[in-house]
Amino acid sequence: MLPIVRFCMDTFGEDRVFFGGDWPVCLLRASLREWVDALGWIVREESPEVIQNLFHDNAVKIYRLD
Repeated sequence: MLPIVRFCMDTFGEDRVFFGGDWPVCLLRASLREWVDALGWIVREESPEVIQNLFHDNAVKIYRLD
C-alpha cells in the first residue's frame, strides 16, 4: 500500500488526493479501521496540513461539501 500511496501523492499532489474507502469490498482484506490506520501510518511523517487534506479537506473541496 505504501508505494501506491506515495505514487499517488507524488503524481497528483497533496491537494488532489484524499482517502476513500471502498467499503464493503475493503473488508475482504481488513476492516475499515485497519485501512484508515494503515494510511495514517504511511503518512505519519507528513505535516498536519497534508494529513488534514488527505483525510478531510480535499474531499470537501472536490465534492463541494462546504
